[in-house]
Amino acid sequence: MHPEIFKKFEDLISIYKPEIMENVLEIGADLNFSLLTSKVFKGVFNRVGLNLKPIQSNSTIQMVCGDSNDMDMYEEGSFDVVLSNATLEHDKYFWKSISEMRRVLSIGGLMVIGVPGYVGAESGNSTPTYMVHDLPGDYYRYSVQSCKEVFFEEFSNIDQTIMLHPPRIITSGIKV
Repeated sequence: MHPEIFKKFEDLISIYKPEIMENVLEIGADLNFSLLTSKVFKGVFNRVGLNLKPIQSNSTIQMVCGDSNDMDMYEEGSFDVVLSNATLEHDKYFWKSISEMRRVLSIGGLMVIGVPGYVGAESGNSTPTYMVHDLPGDYYRYSVQSCKEVFFEEFSNIDQTIMLHPPRIITSGIKV
């Protein structure tokens, strides 16, 4: 994960009172690059990483092998924070994952999503997009509008940042 992206996630999480977080979920977590390793989660004992591939847990992060399209193993409102970075473009049915992420996030909980995107279409210009990678299974690039109006529909305090070149879109919001 690019260090600037990791820092942006940390900054957004820090604004959201990390001292009250008890349960954090990262979709597409990999222990080598996990957002769950951030210093903002130092006091959080229930850190869960979900990945399609089985990955060994460590002393601070419980890794779960599963599909974010169906997270029936978790009750509604189980997590205070749900994170996903550089994952949804590889999810053929990303809308199912978004629905499940919303479902397992508690009311008042924070969701932060990072995706490769494209910007500038509103001005008639276009930008290069992040290269196709991790084949097979790289399906989507997203617009600022889709991140805000699709991923974070009915959320409050929505914040968006476009960073790097080609652009990555980091969006956060609070579930109402």
